[in-house]
Amino acid sequence: MQRRSLVSIVLVVLFAMLIAGCSRQADQPAQVSPEQPSPSASVEATDEPATTPAPEGEPGVVATMNGRPLYQEGLDRELELVIDQYQQVYAQFGQDLRANLVGAGGRELGLNLELEALNRLAGREILVEEAENRGIEFTDADVDARFDELYVEFLASRDMSDEEFSAYIVSVGGTMEEFRETSKRSVREQLVVEALRDDIAGPIDLSDAEIATFFEENRAEYEQEERVRASHILLETRIEAEVVLEDLADGADFAELAKERSTGPSGPSGGDLGWFVRGQMVPPFEEAAFALEVGETSEVVETEFGFHVILLTGHEEAVSPALEDILDKVRSDAEAAEADVAFREWYQIAFEGADVKIELPLLAAARLRNDNLEEGLKALEALVDDDRVDDPYLPYLIALAYEERRQQLLTEKSELEESGSGDAAAIADLESRIEDAAERAVALYNEAIEVVGEDPAILVRLAELGASETLQTPSETAP
Repeated sequence: MQRRSLVSIVLVVLFAMLIAGCSRQADQPAQVSPEQPSPSASVEATDEPATTPAPEGEPGVVATMNGRPLYQEGLDRELELVIDQYQQVYAQFGQDLRANLVGAGGRELGLNLELEALNRLAGREILVEEAENRGIEFTDADVDARFDELYVEFLASRDMSDEEFSAYIVSVGGTMEEFRETSKRSVREQLVVEALRDDIAGPIDLSDAEIATFFEENRAEYEQEERVRASHILLETRIEAEVVLEDLADGADFAELAKERSTGPSGPSGGDLGWFVRGQMVPPFEEAAFALEVGETSEVVETEFGFHVILLTGHEEAVSPALEDILDKVRSDAEAAEADVAFREWYQIAFEGADVKIELPLLAAARLRNDNLEEGLKALEALVDDDRVDDPYLPYLIALAYEERRQQLLTEKSELEESGSGDAAAIADLESRIEDAAERAVALYNEAIEVVGEDPAILVRLAELGASETLQTPSETAP
């Protein structure tokens, strides 16, 4: 099912901010797939100066959306959220995104993340503009009331008190003030999106047959898998874990021991991991947890994260409800899904039609390259003589664009040869252009090496080009 309730969305946002924004770590890696990147807006380069004068006391303008300024502060905030999101995904596979943001490859990755952040920032402004046009607004009191409601639900879902949660925030280097400020900003955005969606979609009236069809297509969303709730104490050594077991046998309180000794982020909350189903935890942990009875404590369980002592605090069997048992909920979900479809269709049109102009030259050229390779190449090449740009990896970034041109030409040549419709002159012309693109890329990679040294990512690109049969470059240019 493509929609989650507003409550679920915002609770996820709250929890994600807690984990990603404060601790930047997790007890157990969930086994998920990377999220798809957000759609691209219609973004154009501009000949205006890199920074447009902004209102006094405000940060500089980095772009405009339909003439509305987008500020550096907003871009920085959005970029941090993008990095946090992908960091969580990378962590599921044992990788560190931030460790990859170094060198030439890191500059390329960072530029792509900046572009995604700018797209998201522009997308948010599109929603704000439309909400203003439709007279949709929420007072601080509205936001506070919804935040308080969601915060209570969030604490209940984690079985935590406000004091325990506040202590946890402080223990991982955050403050409740920052948490509330960031979370309320997300709550306000969700309120606006929900109201805007409903206004755009208008009244929705589905037949019983349509609701039944929706239920069948999304039956899995209403079926609850067997799930358990558990707390754990994570230790670095088996000996420490054995000592914890002895203390528990002597009557020590599990939650207090977790707070005192667990090295995992859940320690301050008494080790509580909440509810989870099979496939969400690493296998040894999952097998041990699902084998326990409620109230039972495991023996020492070893995983790649350390040594665990697990306490099972809840267990629910799988449930498969009939439509008549949850008809009102299914009807609400089906209507919301229809509204989402209408909203997404409107948003895609608005996004693609938005007039977004980027004031940062390199970011503008990189975005233009994504939309139109040849125009993007011209814009990137022009930056070499642009005093506003002082990036040591600029030659590397231009070289990547030439490699992309080369690959497109190779594909065109292959298709021409396979079709049998291409004459020798056309193929020879393509071969010449392929060679020119490769030579230009090699020259730029070597130019980058002169500035930043023998960067591994650059050496890999040179090696691959040097092995190409179409490349007619002197051997001394290769590493």
